[in-house]
Amino acid sequence: MNDTSPWTAPDAPAAPRPPAYPPQAPAPVSWGGQAPRGRIGATSWAEPLPRSYAPVPQRPRYREALRITPGGIWSGAAVACGWFLISGLLATTLSAYVWVTAVAALVAWLAASLLARYGDRGAAAGVAVVTGMALGIAGLVVEVNAVGGDWILW
Repeated sequence: MNDTSPWTAPDAPAAPRPPAYPPQAPAPVSWGGQAPRGRIGATSWAEPLPRSYAPVPQRPRYREALRITPGGIWSGAAVACGWFLISGLLATTLSAYVWVTAVAALVAWLAASLLARYGDRGAAAGVAVVTGMALGIAGLVVEVNAVGGDWILW
């Protein structure tokens, strides 16, 4: 049998156990002429509480500081609808309606981006939804007239 093998025969005596961890350290060096009392180290703390008494740490909850609420979305959508209604009433022709709606959409996009950065993100979402719908309606007006043979943009 090889003596360097880590395996032992089943009927062989048990191997000696390693020394207890942590090993006993020599006495600490005195500090300022005074030797510290007792052993200082990681084991000098009191025994931990039993598992039944120890507080169970809960997982942290990460919440958004400024949540998007339905009220914010609806209020942003209502203001944007009013904006597009007023700007659409300024137009006198179909071509003017499309151009006024495009300019109003740019202004609404700027307002939505400022709201998203500095204000209520729910209102910004509502403004963005209504802006997309208004541009879609203006695009459909242009498309219907283009299919009919009339290009109304210039």
